[in-house]
Amino acid sequence: MSPLIVIPNAVPGGVPSTKTDVPVSGVLIGIFATCAIIHATTFRRNKAQGRLFVFSMMTFGFCMSRIVTFSLRIAWANHTTNKDLAIAAQIFLGAGVVLLYIVNLVLTQRIMGALHPVVGRSSPVRLAFKVYYGSIVAVLIMVITTTVQSLKTTDPEILRIDLDIRKFGGIWNTIFAFIPIPITLISVLTPSSVPPTKLGSGSMSTKVIMVNVIAVLLVLGSAFRASLGFLPTRPMTNPAWYHERPAFYTFTPMLEILVVIFLAAMRFDKRFYLDGKAEAKRAQEQGLDIAVTDKNQSQSF
Repeated sequence: MSPLIVIPNAVPGGVPSTKTDVPVSGVLIGIFATCAIIHATTFRRNKAQGRLFVFSMMTFGFCMSRIVTFSLRIAWANHTTNKDLAIAAQIFLGAGVVLLYIVNLVLTQRIMGALHPVVGRSSPVRLAFKVYYGSIVAVLIMVITTTVQSLKTTDPEILRIDLDIRKFGGIWNTIFAFIPIPITLISVLTPSSVPPTKLGSGSMSTKVIMVNVIAVLLVLGSAFRASLGFLPTRPMTNPAWYHERPAFYTFTPMLEILVVIFLAAMRFDKRFYLDGKAEAKRAQEQGLDIAVTDKNQSQSF
């Protein structure tokens, strides 16, 4: 059976080869494993010191998902006619990055809450963010379902519907990755009725720059992947440049590696740590109606 029959249309990165993709994927697995260890170690050290910052573990989870992604790519390279491996590789490729979208939006929410304590930490705003987080999970499920279905059917009507859903998913993911930019800019430029509150260590300007740098990197990758749904479908035997390996490795793992290294290097666990007890005390002293947890606010979005 030809590998072209397994996936007839070109996909990002194409069908992997043992000569090229196996060694490259091996290097990427090593990089993501190192990043995973760094973020997991940071989480454990913070926890031992009484600071629970779960977003270090979410970043760890993303790194682990990428280890699985490129392990599947290696397996697919060695078994190019295995359709299940091809499907699994495509699913993990698009699913893992959602964790980074959520992490960056949480950091954005914390900036908003620090600059505008009354509005940013009010129950309605917190609920709105939670609904938005839920939407990205719902869209992810839709995209995964249609991806699997499109690789198992030849019905043109079903394929058209699946493509439309994936187009919507790509646009929604790009918006999700982009939204921290306007939120942080509005938060910085809009005056607050009460003084800003403390958020971790370091200056607020550095935090705003961090969130926006991460957003730009994530948007680049997401917009590239989303655009593929609107470009002409190409057969695996005649892929376009945007299906080739250089574009695939540049706009997916390279950008994501920059994000996870940037988070670790800038110690986002310190800069965005929120002490819930301290915030509750401050709110009580100033009579502010701020929603906080009674233990560690770092556990809450």
